[in-house]
Amino acid sequence: PNLAEDTRGSGVGATMNEKATMQPRRDQDSVVSIVPGVSILGVLSNLNYEPWYALAEYVDNAIQSAVNSSHEIRELEPNYVLRVDVSYEDRDGGRVSIIDNAGGIARADFDRAFKAAEVPPERTGLSEFGMGMKSASIWFAKNWKVVTTSIGDPNVYVVEFDMDSVLRQKAEVIQVEVKEGSLNEHYTQIELWNLNQFLRGRTLGKVRDHLREIYRGFLRSGNLLLTVGGQEMQFVEPEVLRFPDYRAGSIADVSVEPQTWRKDLYFTLQDQVRVKGWAAIRAEGK
Repeated sequence: PNLAEDTRGSGVGATMNEKATMQPRRDQDSVVSIVPGVSILGVLSNLNYEPWYALAEYVDNAIQSAVNSSHEIRELEPNYVLRVDVSYEDRDGGRVSIIDNAGGIARADFDRAFKAAEVPPERTGLSEFGMGMKSASIWFAKNWKVVTTSIGDPNVYVVEFDMDSVLRQKAEVIQVEVKEGSLNEHYTQIELWNLNQFLRGRTLGKVRDHLREIYRGFLRSGNLLLTVGGQEMQFVEPEVLRFPDYRAGSIADVSVEPQTWRKDLYFTLQDQVRVKGWAAIRAEGK
């Protein structure tokens, strides 16, 4: 679960000096292709998602981005901690925002990041299938916007997606707005509005519960600071059952004293895949 100390082919792996000399070409930066697969975009809003899994797509992307850009980020911020803030508003059609201080989306990666059917070249990380941001955003909302920049890039890029307009016009490209930024900035901000899915009632609580469990390893280690609806997520370790063996009293060598029902595990599967962890019975079943 620890954020790696090496870059992993993120597309933002150029050195800071190399990036500082890069000047954007305005003709290329003005649009981003969203084909192939425009016709499938309308289907994505009907995916059988749950809100917590959709939001987890954004958190996955942020963690992977931080891993990929860890060298560059730590050169600037030795005590860096990845932060992901998820907020929600219910009024005026609803709004969800996801803001992170990860490595950002490099301009060179935009065509892959915004195409509906494109997968990342490096598929060993969390964003294995590359559909996360796109499928989750279209499922969540009719409108969404991405604002992002990466270390060494003097520009901030804004991509706004209007689902109804894209389908009506059968658009093959969408505009990229370029704003002046800073070479040392790195973040991604995603805003979704005119929601298809809402986090009303107990749903927000379920989102918090699931995200705590999904990212428990990162939360335990302190490498991820995750807030949802203004509440910082902390994983509380489940209590392990302490109880006597049911055979106590009927078998001589079975102790009547309570025992902790937890066992360490370590074994090797094929191809030298090693599994290490533990299994236990919870004090309260769930």
